Amino acid sequence: MSSRHTISRQRAIWSFDARGFGRELRQRREALGCSTREVADRAGVSQSYVVALEGSRSSRDASGPCPTVDVLTRLASALGVEPWVLLRPSLRRPGPHVLWVVEDDGASMFDVAKSFVKDVDVWVSAGSRGDTAEPVNHIRLHSDDATSYDRDQVAAAIDGGLAAMAPQIDGQRLGLVFSEHDSVLLGATDAVLDVEHEWSALVGQAAWSAGAQPAWTLCVYELEVLRQMTDPLDACLDLMRSHDTIWTSKGRTLHRNRAASMRVLQRMRPPRTRADDWRRVCTRQLDRVSGH
Repeated sequence: MSSRHTISRQRAIWSFDARGFGRELRQRREALGCSTREVADRAGVSQSYVVALEGSRSSRDASGPCPTVDVLTRLASALGVEPWVLLRPSLRRPGPHVLWVVEDDGASMFDVAKSFVKDVDVWVSAGSRGDTAEPVNHIRLHSDDATSYDRDQVAAAIDGGLAAMAPQIDGQRLGLVFSEHDSVLLGATDAVLDVEHEWSALVGQAAWSAGAQPAWTLCVYELEVLRQMTDPLDACLDLMRSHDTIWTSKGRTLHRNRAASMRVLQRMRPPRTRADDWRRVCTRQLDRVSGH
């Protein structure tokens, strides 16, 4: 897994929401008292294209038509607004994608999350392990066999699971907690780490398609399981690259960001390696992982 050291850390990315754009386009057109043909004529595009753009507003499919910059500016001119005014409602970015390393089996992870995360209306868990202490919606991502951990299957499970919850989560701020059994994390390590680089985008698109706001995505790993991986240091660094921020918790005590990252890496010290030498290794590695 050493090749992962060259992968740049993923940031939360902006996405285009065709439904949001279609909704804004229709509202501004109707406010002017214009028909779709009138706007199309003014913008120099076909009426059917304007209808298709507006049609995305009521669709659960987030992959509606995406206007070019040229078409966007012409539509904005036809409606008498600046292009950014028309575009802004269609821009979406998921909330923080958190790597959460649990150092013990103490408090319920949802209890701890609620202590530090206040802007969530509905909690959902995903993976092969839920939190039985919390009555939340749960999405099972794959069968019990670790070899079944497949990116496309996981993406379809998230999309279908949140779509089924749409009546409950529509318009709500969503907190999603990802957690897998030890057998999956150790038996399908590479597959899990690869999906983590897309996880924020997968959850974001599925949540927006269901009408929810992806406010927080928490990916929970037990410290002892990380230590059992084939290359614990490499796995931890890869996870740090694919998340926006790092938490560690012991009971109800939470550490964040670089302090949390250093705390995790220090626990990966190989046998017979001096503590001072390992601390220098950890410092050098964290310096290469920007943002912590």
